Amino acid sequence: MARKKREKNGNTDGFRQLLKCMVAVFFLYYGMRLWSCERSNDLSPYPDVNLDEMEELDLARHAYDWDRLQWNDSFVSYEDERYTSLQGIDVSQHQKEIDWQKVAQSGIKFAFIRVGYRGTSLGNVYPDKYFEANIKGALENGIEVGIYFFSQAITTQEAAQEAQYVIDHIQGYDVTYPVVFDMEDPEDGSLGRAESLDRQAQTEIALTFLACIEEAGYQGMLYDSSMLFSQDYMLGYLETTRLWVADYASYPKYPYVFEIWQYSSKGQVDGIEGNCDMDIRFVPR
Repeated sequence: MARKKREKNGNTDGFRQLLKCMVAVFFLYYGMRLWSCERSNDLSPYPDVNLDEMEELDLARHAYDWDRLQWNDSFVSYEDERYTSLQGIDVSQHQKEIDWQKVAQSGIKFAFIRVGYRGTSLGNVYPDKYFEANIKGALENGIEVGIYFFSQAITTQEAAQEAQYVIDHIQGYDVTYPVVFDMEDPEDGSLGRAESLDRQAQTEIALTFLACIEEAGYQGMLYDSSMLFSQDYMLGYLETTRLWVADYASYPKYPYVFEIWQYSSKGQVDGIEGNCDMDIRFVPR
């Protein structure tokens, strides 16, 4: 009887030890995943933008002549004495698997690829599931690459964390186009965690993100709708910021200097199933 009891205790101790190992492995695995997405919580000093310490400037108006736009199905081009244009797209995991060889053969010269996003409710940071496949596929087929991050930051510290996440994940890739701060409403129409931000707070958050990106040696850019830029941001503090404007119309209504126009969310490009966002870059001659 005593021997059976000892055997039972031994089995129980073994089970407990196995359970402890399983628990340790579980927390190690998910802890590493959390660290990989949020390790920038322990930030070194970062450029925390405060508009009260900056001068508000008058914005210069662009010089584009919209009569010079040329449309060809999903593609648009622009030519005048001062500017030419390049055709591009922006993609994320929503497009799923992309045949980048066909995309390049269709005439696409650049692509903005989403690297990750912050959740609209809890605020966790997540990777875009197709980021690595997309950036490798684009670069391997001669398409120049920019990056964008969907932000729901509500503090400048969170903006700096997002920037560090981006920097960590794009190192080693030939990123020749800008890294873009993209803060929008959730696609499902709900109110995101950044909904309560006023214009000053949102401007400081965006400029902090971009300052961190530029400090790391990349080009920064800000994305928003043509109609919402003045509602979301204090434009007088964006005079030196490169802009990407979304406006699904025959021409963009934004009157000030900008570099890229997202003109459609329903473009059709060989190599991509379904719709994708279409962009044109205005290039000085």
